[in-house]
Amino acid sequence: MTSVSDYTLILIGKTGFGKSATGNTIIGAHEFLDSDSCESVTSECQVAQGENFGFHLTVIDTPGVMDTLVNSDEAKEKTCQAMIDAISKCPKSKKRALCLVLKYGERFTDENKKSLYILTRVFGAEFLAKFCVIIFTHGDSFDANNKGTKSFDEWCHEQTLEMAQLFKECSNRCVLFRNKTENDDIKKKQIEELIKHVEDLKESYTDEKFTEAKKRHQRLFLEANLTKILNMFNTKNQSLQQELDEIILNEIRREKLQDLKNKTEGVLTEIDKDDDGVFYDIGEVSLLEDPRMCTQKIIKNCDDLLHLEKLKALQLKIQSDVKLLESKCINCTPSKCSIESMENLEQEMKELFGKYNKYGFDFCRGDLIEFQPHIDKDIGELRLSEKELSFFNDEIEKFNRLANALCRLRNGVVFENNRNEIQGKTRSLRRELDAVLSSEISTGTLTILKDEAESVLRKWEEVEDMAEILEPLREVHRRIEQKIKDCKINLKVEIISGAVSVASGAVGVVGGVAGLSKNAVAIGVSKAAPGVGKTLIAGGDVVKSLVKGGVAEKLKRNGSKKNTEE
Repeated sequence: MTSVSDYTLILIGKTGFGKSATGNTIIGAHEFLDSDSCESVTSECQVAQGENFGFHLTVIDTPGVMDTLVNSDEAKEKTCQAMIDAISKCPKSKKRALCLVLKYGERFTDENKKSLYILTRVFGAEFLAKFCVIIFTHGDSFDANNKGTKSFDEWCHEQTLEMAQLFKECSNRCVLFRNKTENDDIKKKQIEELIKHVEDLKESYTDEKFTEAKKRHQRLFLEANLTKILNMFNTKNQSLQQELDEIILNEIRREKLQDLKNKTEGVLTEIDKDDDGVFYDIGEVSLLEDPRMCTQKIIKNCDDLLHLEKLKALQLKIQSDVKLLESKCINCTPSKCSIESMENLEQEMKELFGKYNKYGFDFCRGDLIEFQPHIDKDIGELRLSEKELSFFNDEIEKFNRLANALCRLRNGVVFENNRNEIQGKTRSLRRELDAVLSSEISTGTLTILKDEAESVLRKWEEVEDMAEILEPLREVHRRIEQKIKDCKINLKVEIISGAVSVASGAVGVVGGVAGLSKNAVAIGVSKAAPGVGKTLIAGGDVVKSLVKGGVAEKLKRNGSKKNTEE
């Protein structure tokens, strides 16, 4: 329909109130099939255009809205669809108005209130205030009742309760139609009065206004099917809950839980889709809130159980890894374990701690550290909270025991290694010491051995628990020192033995020639050669002292007994 019309009037009302007859009166032609019965003869929107009393008019007659089926879900959906159809058929025009057709003399019932609620959902909350004119039909009945004693305006102002409220909402934009009159003046007057009220509207009911009301249409559609929808989602939720109960009752498997969660999320998506675009007043609860909450609860239960399963899986993984490292520690005793092997174990422990620190654990401190959620190929993404730390108390204790065991093992390995080092050095020094002859007069080798022994002693004397291990080394050190002393004595004996031999030979020659005593010769020699005499005298003194010191025995062994006695 492409022609331009000055005014477009959409007639809405109850079957039997005279909508179609009113449309014929407005258009000035018999375009709509009308009936006085309560059964609707308009099953779909009908459109008629024409010119009447100088006005270019388009009238759209709609199926009955406020009929006896208004309470049925089917009627709500049908009404909404009919109004959508009516708007789609509206041509371009200067003004577009909604005309609510009521029957004079009809009570304003609860049924009418519910019908107005539906129309509010279809056209928006302000449709009465901004876009509506009320047309009362059966004006001839009004004339018969009042017989000229009361005007229609006076009658409107006399109304109370719901009717008065209705008039107030539409700013008293009301007109009385006499569809059966043949009087052109009356026809013209009521058309002009209708158009005047339409002109008084501040806004035209545009396509944009109708688009804004589409959320309300969704609300109407949802309400129309609410019982069926709620039953459907309740049935689905009951089935999901039963499945969850069975999983909990039997051995929980993460795969089954994840599948159930996915199914439940699918139901939640359906609920959100049905609720999407539905109009709600501020603070109003969704019509699908109950099934939504039930579905969300099942999802949360699945999440909680999945998280618990992940915690258990992590727990088993920790236990397995700790047990493996513990077995390696047991097989590595201080007497069998090298420093290199010990360092390998410590590196494994470091990597193990680092592996689980990714989940937020600081096992050495026994608490959680700041971390990003870790994704494990076996466990999946896992984010731990502070309160979940107690779930891993046993594992934390095992980690600490493992750390302590490795610390003790290291101490044992180091101690054993140090002991082996000290004992090896002691044996080496003892062998070299035993190789030095008792007659040795040089202290060079012994001094080197002494320095080495003292170096080892200085290194380990301050170390705890080393006293007993160092005792054999100290004994070797004492023997070295004694042997050094013996070497020095050997050297002196060697020197003296040589000197005495020389002196004795000289005295014997001189005495033999002169026939003098040995003392006389010695005195004479001393006068003639003071240095030799002093040597002889000193030699005699030293010999005496050496005899007292036990050196005589050595000289005896060297065949110098005669010289020693002299």
